[in-house]
Parts: sequence; C-alpha cells; structure tokens
Amino acid sequence: MTCDVPQHGDLDDHHIVPDTWCKKNIKGGLGNSILNRTPLTADTNRRVIKARLPNTYLPELITQSGESTVRGILESHFISPVAFDILLRDPFGPDDFEAFIAERQRTFQDAIETLAALTVRTGGWGRNWAAHARFSVQEYVISRTKSSNSAAARMNHF
Repeated sequence: MTCDVPQHGDLDDHHIVPDTWCKKNIKGGLGNSILNRTPLTADTNRRVIKARLPNTYLPELITQSGESTVRGILESHFISPVAFDILLRDPFGPDDFEAFIAERQRTFQDAIETLAALTVRTGGWGRNWAAHARFSVQEYVISRTKSSNSAAARMNHF
C-alpha cells in the first residue's frame, strides 16, 4: 500500500467483496452494485487483493500500514468504521454482505445530503460547481476520517 495518488489510467474498478464470492453467495446481482465497488490502483487490485474476501486482505494491509492508516484510506472510499468492522467479520457470510451494503448506502446518502445542504446554504455554485463539489466531497471525507494522518494522505488510495 502506498500513499501515492494514482493516475486515471492506473485505476481498476474493484469489487470490495469479490465478484466470484458474490456470484456463489448473493442472489440478484447485488455484488455488481456501485455499493460494492471502489476505484483502486491496478497493482493493489491484482497483486494484493486479488479475488480474496476483505477479512483476508484487510488484516494484511493493517499489519503492513497500521490500522488507523487503513481505516483512513477506506473512509476516503466511503467505507465507514461500521462497514470496515463488518468487512473484518470471520466467517463472512451473506448476512454480513447485506449489512455492509446497507451501511455503505447510508454513508453515501449522508455524503449526498451533506453536499446538497451545502449547496443550499451557499446558494449554489454557479460556473465553478465542479471545483466546489470536488472540494466539498473531500472536505466531507476528511471530516469523517478520525486518523491522525494528514488530510492529503487520507484522500490517497491504496
């Protein structure tokens, strides 16, 4: 795990809980939901995580980089502390997957509501809406990240 900011071409669309596991254990295609996906560097996705369950790869990342660092990075991917703890459950079953998806949905909804409220309070963003939205989402993630890492490091990816 590095704290380098990846470039667009270096990113993979990663299943947090592997697609192979979801196909065997989850009905209805929920494994391919945006709630079970996040961008990661291709190197991390293919060489570190592979097709393993989070309760296998997260402890390795924690050993390598420290729990507060890993938690902070996952929070920058809208994986809350509650969702993080769900991903560490062993054994990890279909009920755990559903709990993770429900928690991640709540986290996304909270972020959207916060961003929408900011838009209303500021009276809109005009022509600079993209820059404001990007800053607001980053500000929201940083405010939710409780690790002692710098704000820039918390926004980086694995």
